[in-house]
Amino acid sequence: MNFLRKSWYCARTAYTSWILSYRMLVLGFVFMFMFTYFIKPMQDLSRIFDTPMNVLEPFCAVVNSRTFLPLVIMGYMVLISDFPRLNDSAAFMLFRSGRLPWLCGQILFLFMSALTYILTILFSSMVCIASNSFVLNAWSLVQRRYWTADDALKQTHAFAGIDNSVLRQSRPYEALTHGILLVLLFAVTVGCVQLVFALRQKKVISVFVNVTSIAAGLIMLIVDIRLKWLFPISNAVFGWHYHGMFNYVLCPVSYSYAYFAVLLTLLFLLLARMAKHCSLYITGGTE
Repeated sequence: MNFLRKSWYCARTAYTSWILSYRMLVLGFVFMFMFTYFIKPMQDLSRIFDTPMNVLEPFCAVVNSRTFLPLVIMGYMVLISDFPRLNDSAAFMLFRSGRLPWLCGQILFLFMSALTYILTILFSSMVCIASNSFVLNAWSLVQRRYWTADDALKQTHAFAGIDNSVLRQSRPYEALTHGILLVLLFAVTVGCVQLVFALRQKKVISVFVNVTSIAAGLIMLIVDIRLKWLFPISNAVFGWHYHGMFNYVLCPVSYSYAYFAVLLTLLFLLLARMAKHCSLYITGGTE
């Protein structure tokens, strides 16, 4: 119980510092892109087709977009760019809590911050279309008619359509649940990679590793090779697990949950070993 209390204290301290940071302004830029490329075009289509949207559709479009999801994750990377903060106050916290409770607190912080980030994107999109939407577990006619509309309409509203694989293979509540969980696991994975290199005082390398992994996964996806499933981003998108036109499963979504479970377990074990042997008492070392 004392271990859990110390871990929670470390996580709460890191979360409070993070939520009050000026970097939270990045959320405004993420929302601006989402509103410009997803919410506003969907609202325009709703008026054109004279029918309301499902309140979850903008979020489902965002987390299943190969163009916008990398930007969402990079936005999160910017938000946690100073994580973990190993300065004078962190040294005092380490002295009081111990290495393993501190490490568990940092990992708990990653889950808390990533979930906050994802839910902020979800609720902000819901608020924007609340006046012209419904909450039933069914896709709107806006999405159904979008894919049968003429090419000119699709070109002017390029990001307004949810991936066909999502529309054909799931309902909104299922797509929402998998969207939140898979992106959450992806974001935590990115944060753990950053933590690994931060403990080696080489945090800049973590940015290169994370960005390279995202780029490689997208390239593998475009050329459509099975090696794409070795990269976190390929497993983080619910719609990519299914064929866009046919009732065909490319990769069971359960495999992606198992993939993240194994990957995060290995990262946790590596971090625990590193935390026991590396020097964490660095004044301003990873500020």
